[in-house]
Amino acid sequence: RFYLFEMNWLTRALDLYEKAATLAPEELAYRWRLVDLYLNTSRADKMLVELKYLTLHLRRDQQTKDWYRAYAKAYDFGPQQTMPIAAGPIESKPATE
Repeated sequence: RFYLFEMNWLTRALDLYEKAATLAPEELAYRWRLVDLYLNTSRADKMLVELKYLTLHLRRDQQTKDWYRAYAKAYDFGPQQTMPIAAGPIESKPATE
């Protein structure tokens, strides 16, 4: 039940903060909250977009730039932009004993 409560709250909060960021794009506090909410809902692609936006608008903030670089590297899964599931090819042959 707790998980459902958390996801319901996060989903509602995301909707409201996305609307707020659209209505007041110069208000960076909404962008920071979106970074947090996207991380907590496993939406790394959207989190990176917001963090990049913040680096472009906070040019002197080295910590934000460092976070963006670290997260961009951590979530870079190559040209296909998909997360690898297994190392190596997956074989569809059933096991024989």
